[in-house]
Amino acid sequence: SADEILGRPAFPYARTKTDVELAVLSAADLGVESDQSSLAEVYQRARQAGLELCPAEVGPQLRLDYRNQPLGEALDIAMEPVATYSGDRTILTLANWGTGLLLIGRDGRPESMVFRKSRFVFALPTKGRLEALRGPQIVPTSAE
Repeated sequence: SADEILGRPAFPYARTKTDVELAVLSAADLGVESDQSSLAEVYQRARQAGLELCPAEVGPQLRLDYRNQPLGEALDIAMEPVATYSGDRTILTLANWGTGLLLIGRDGRPESMVFRKSRFVFALPTKGRLEALRGPQIVPTSAE
């Protein structure tokens, strides 16, 4: 599904180079206490914390740049979903499950469930609107 949405006219690509600061947080880091929550809840908590969804092209660019992704790690790109040809709302995930570095699609419906330990890539706001988060932006978590 990742390959399908990358080729869709609906997949937005910026026409000019843009720098985006990224933060990696788990659903638990955002305050999710139950074992699972909806994607919509994770996105809502991130917005309340001052984070933004990533531009869609962050997924493919990060896949190209993140060559040393640890084995077993999966990072969901927090983005507006893009519909496949059959209408399935899809977001992107970077994964390394030992078969090579992957860029795959996952369920991007607001009601889709994510685990508390699921990790997401968010964009930090531009123009300094989130002064409290200046400093290290990557939040490491141990593999559980």
